[in-house]
Formats: sequence, structure tokens, C-alpha cells
Amino acid sequence: LAVTHRVEEAVVYAIDLLGSNLMALDGLPNVAGVGLRSDPEVVRRTVEEVHALLERREDLFQRLRVDSLPAARAAAGPASGEMLADVVLLVDGYGLVEDFAGLEETMLTLVRRGGGLGIHVVATATRWNDVRMQQQTFFGTKVELRLADAGDSAVDSKLSATLRDAPAGRALLPARLFAQVALPRVDGRADRGSAAEGLAELVARVGESATATAPRVRLLPSVVASGDLAPAGRAGMVPLGLHEATLETVTIDLEGTDRHVLALGDSQTGRTSLLRHVVQ
Repeated sequence: LAVTHRVEEAVVYAIDLLGSNLMALDGLPNVAGVGLRSDPEVVRRTVEEVHALLERREDLFQRLRVDSLPAARAAAGPASGEMLADVVLLVDGYGLVEDFAGLEETMLTLVRRGGGLGIHVVATATRWNDVRMQQQTFFGTKVELRLADAGDSAVDSKLSATLRDAPAGRALLPARLFAQVALPRVDGRADRGSAAEGLAELVARVGESATATAPRVRLLPSVVASGDLAPAGRAGMVPLGLHEATLETVTIDLEGTDRHVLALGDSQTGRTSLLRHVVQ
């Protein structure tokens, strides 16, 4: 995608729940961010960012009275300011999504409703059982590589068994045909041993020629000063902090719905600082 599409045409989000193999993609201009299992906040925010985009597109399609992304692009026009690129969410280790509280349902929503809105999920799993049966039907394209147990094949267990001695990347398709997956490199070398170097060169070359980059996944800063918040709109309104999803100022209304406020937390978590901030 990064070689053949401009940022305005395709944006990629990625979460790597198996390790850090996708981290090398983070330098591509089309990549908005890569979340690793070791950083749950980034993983969660990456999925939530794509989900928020889905909801905005549903609202936009309704307002424009269109039913497809190309129609929305034509109706909105280039000056609309809307991000109407095709969005691809990469998930390496789909079966591990359930380890993150609340994320599985969000992922199901993306798989179920995203396709018609130009949001696509491309995932990997170790076995078919890692993907719930109700979700498998939403993955229109399935590629079955070598399995630990050929008997788990959803295509043909006998054909799957022949992959045991096949080279890496050999795959079985639903039509009972074999395929060979390409290496992530464009230097023409069919060498698995130097695939990492080939990918690094690809990232560098694409980055050098890029004229734009995808908007990064928004994360809360580790420190927020009072001056970073929008001023209160009226008396009784106290700017409290930043909202995780929008990074906009969150306020409490001491003269309205928030006449009493309780902050819970262990020692050294910011309870006293919160009280000082409210008084200030």
C-alpha cells in the first residue's frame, strides 16, 4: 500500500500482539502508528481511534446520503477536511485481542461494520479457533499457511499436510489452490535471510519520496499543565484535564451536575495535585 498509494488514499494502523515484528513499518508515511503488546495504552488507543473514525464516517455517510467511500469522496470534495482514505487495521495475533479489556467487542464492530465504510481489518491467527465463528464469516479472504496440526485446516486437511515441508510463505486458499506469499521487499531479492534489511530499505526509500504523512494515533501526554487546558466558559466550570479520545479539555460543573466530586487512587497517583488544581 505504501508503495502504490498516497497518504490521502490509504492509511494503515497496526497492533502487534505477538512481539515487535511490525515495528519496522512505523517509518512508512502511510502508517499512523504501531501498538505493541508491551504498551497496552497504545494498543487500545489505536483500535479506539479506528473505531471513532468508523462512527464519524457513519454519520458523514448519513448526512451526505451516500452508501460508499468513493461516493462520499465525491460528495464531500477535497476541501471538506474529512479523512476519507481507505483505512487498514493490521492485527498480528488476533486471538490475543481478548486479553485487552473491552477491546474484543470494539474489534467485532470494526469487522462487522467497517468494510462498507472503507475500513478493513487484516489479521493473523495461529488457529481458526482463535477467531470466533461469528467473526470468521466477515473475513471474505482467507489465506491458510502451514498449521501446527493439519487436521485443523478449514480448507482440506490432506492438502494442508503437504505444507509441512513446504517453504515459508506457501499457503492454501479456499479454492484448494496453493499460493506463495511475497517477501516485504522491493529490491528484487528472494532472500528470506535478509528480509529485515530489505524491509528497512523499503521503508527508507518510501519515506524519502513521501510528501505527506498519516496523522499519528493520539495519546494522552504524561504531564498536563493548567495552561494546556481551554479556559472555563463560565463561573463554576473548572477545567480538569484532557479527554483521552479527543484530547479536548474536560470540565466539571461545580454549580451544576458536578456539585460533589470524588477522586479515587493509591498514593502518588495525583489525588492531592487534583485538589490543588481545582483550587487554583
